[in-house]
Amino acid sequence: MIGLAWTVATWSLMVLVAFGLRNRIPRLRTYFGLENLALLIALLGTVSVVSGYTEAEEVLREPVVLERVIRGALAGLALAIAGPILLGRLRQPRSTGYKAISAIVIYLGVALVSTLYSAAPLVTAAKVFEVAAGLAAVLAVAYGPNPGRRLKDMVTLVLVSQLALLTAGVIGFFLLPDLFGPFENRPGFVSLRTLAPPFMHNNTVSAVSALVMAFAVAKLISARSGRAFWAAGLVISTLALILSSGRQGVAMALVAVGLVLWVERRKLLAFLIGPAAVLLFITYQGPIIAALSRDRPSNWIDLSGRLPWWEAALSAWEQHPWMGWGYSTGGRFVALQAIGSGGESSVHSGYLEVLVGVGILGAIPLLYAVGRVVVWAVKKMASRSDTAVVVLIVPLIIRTAVSPGFGGWLSVEFVLFALLAGLADVDSAAGRYGRQPTDEWRLDQENLLSSDSIDSASR
Repeated sequence: MIGLAWTVATWSLMVLVAFGLRNRIPRLRTYFGLENLALLIALLGTVSVVSGYTEAEEVLREPVVLERVIRGALAGLALAIAGPILLGRLRQPRSTGYKAISAIVIYLGVALVSTLYSAAPLVTAAKVFEVAAGLAAVLAVAYGPNPGRRLKDMVTLVLVSQLALLTAGVIGFFLLPDLFGPFENRPGFVSLRTLAPPFMHNNTVSAVSALVMAFAVAKLISARSGRAFWAAGLVISTLALILSSGRQGVAMALVAVGLVLWVERRKLLAFLIGPAAVLLFITYQGPIIAALSRDRPSNWIDLSGRLPWWEAALSAWEQHPWMGWGYSTGGRFVALQAIGSGGESSVHSGYLEVLVGVGILGAIPLLYAVGRVVVWAVKKMASRSDTAVVVLIVPLIIRTAVSPGFGGWLSVEFVLFALLAGLADVDSAAGRYGRQPTDEWRLDQENLLSSDSIDSASR
């Protein structure tokens, strides 16, 4: 509950600041649409987690507890807001050919069917309901007016909301260290404490920091205004990445930021930043390797204990390869339970979670959506268009390899992936992959109407 309270307080402050600046920065008015509100409410449910060490048997024995009821209520509220908007827009003639989004919907449909044979039906039904709530908000924008611009706005909103949480976490690390910086059973990169605020696991802090870093670097390079904000975002996300001591975040940040620089500032990367990074590593390789391995060389061999979990997941999948064991349950309630690791929340790989949860039939549509997003992203990067947005697919793919990511249940990663799928579909339907002939920056600076007013005007 404390994580939920901190998130509500942080996001409320974020909304109040944006509301106060709406007249000075008219662009902020476009972020107050009902779809955005629904998405934030859905994401709010993801921080309402059961505290303490919970074994799989305990979840099955007592599936209904206060935190899960709150999650369900928030998902229901989000769906109640976004659902009618989506249904109304689906009745209107819109662009067809939304293949990536349709594939995600099919994937969710397979997940829903898996409730019928799931190893933990209530868990599967609840997870499907949560994902449906978040996806409904994304679809409401994708099938609404000006979908390309508004989907990008939603991407920015998600990342800014996470940046607000990172800011609260970094401040709390120094002011309330016992609450925000507990002592873990592993040393941090630069401190004995590890940034693990009540609303985020330290690995999540690390991964989210990498996503914000990549977006911020691209914005600093390409944006015509707002650079001070994204410079501050880069500083905060870098601090959060270091203090959280998450190695997956480091990998995500290095690859994503390096790709941004390769696309936008190739000479700077090749002749200054790249050589400087290599020299820094050569000079301090001992401390760097020790920090990344947490003084345990075996972590490089078994990937911090992930290999046994992955082997268990593959063994469970082989028993039901086509349909799996039930969405979001095959990993924890079958694979991990079989090896006595039911206290873990997942097998720490979104791709394996998909296989063991919904099998090949569920994996095919999701991987199809991933493929379409990747092809779209490559084309956009080749034309140096919307680099800040399209580069996000790279850290998302890395994250999903070693954590649930977009292959798990409702999360920031799943929402961002769905938004990228929507943008890929919008550009594909319009035949746009390069720089737009219109001055998008001028459009962004106009005093745009709210989403309700836009809908009225379109009708």
